[in-house]
Amino acid sequence: MVVSALNIVGNNVTGIPATNSTFSLALVPGTGPMSGAFTPNWTQAAVARPAFRGIVLQKGRGAGGYRFFLSNRANETDPESGPTMLGVRPPPRP
Repeated sequence: MVVSALNIVGNNVTGIPATNSTFSLALVPGTGPMSGAFTPNWTQAAVARPAFRGIVLQKGRGAGGYRFFLSNRANETDPESGPTMLGVRPPPRP
C-alpha cells in the first residue's frame, strides 16, 4: 500500500484526500512513537487491518518515520512481517 500524501497537524494524521480510509496513523509529538493500521491488498483477506508500530526521527540525515508490521491473514501459520517508511518527498521541480 502506498499513501503518497498526508496532512499532519499536531498528532493528527489524515490522508489526502481526507476520505482516504485505507490507513490510520497516530503520532506522539516530542517523543516520536507512532502506531496505526492499514488495509492490505493481499489476495487472502486479513482477519483485521494489520497494525504497525514505529518511531519518528526528527533530526539528522535519517529523519523520517520507520515502522514495521506483522501479517494477520486468516489461518496463517507462518506470518510475514515488513518494513514501511514515512518520509518527506521533495516538491516537484517546475
